Amino acid sequence: MRYKVGDRVVIRKNLVSGWYYHYENSMGRLFFNSHMYKLCGKICVVTKITDLVLDEYFLSIDDEEVSWYFNNAMLLPANSLRYLVMTREATS
Repeated sequence: MRYKVGDRVVIRKNLVSGWYYHYENSMGRLFFNSHMYKLCGKICVVTKITDLVLDEYFLSIDDEEVSWYFNNAMLLPANSLRYLVMTREATS
């Protein structure tokens, strides 16, 4: 488990609708729905871990629950260097 309840994360901006993103601990994959795309780049808070083995997370944005769940491959820590670079590239 990479994240804990209460951690701030960012939904990656470069996710592709219709793709499957692998779980770190298994051969399974999680589908990224086209309706989830509007959440890309948003800073969220982990509110619930649905599966400790697969590392599936429910998130909230501004205290509003997101109806989709995400895995590690779809998220970045909100304070990571990779996120800061991604933000800088988007603004330049």
